Amino acid sequence: MRNERGKAVYAIKMGLDVTERKLATEKQIHYVESLEMLLKEKIDDKHPPDSPRRAQLNVFHLSKREKQVLRLLSEGFSNTEIAVHLAISPHTVKTHVTHLFNKIGATDRTQAAVLAARLGMI
Repeated sequence: MRNERGKAVYAIKMGLDVTERKLATEKQIHYVESLEMLLKEKIDDKHPPDSPRRAQLNVFHLSKREKQVLRLLSEGFSNTEIAVHLAISPHTVKTHVTHLFNKIGATDRTQAAVLAARLGMI
């Protein structure tokens, strides 16, 4: 702040602590890297790299609708948004997501999306 003569008489020091944000980002990166390693091990156990089945798009025998749900899920759509996009009920989407997770061995949406990306399914 300046007085009537234009001389600075007060100053406000402001700062932004980005430590928590940086640590959260690093934690997320570590989580994704760990997830990728686990998924790679799981894929390699179930379908060795030299297996012709590994190259197939439908390596986990997903239905056409499950593939659609997986693609939209991987793009960040909520179950409600997926339901609207596919013109089905949110309950049906939830059922497809559950079946998807069971088939590919995922425990959450992030795992499912990473696996789908790694296998070229999305």
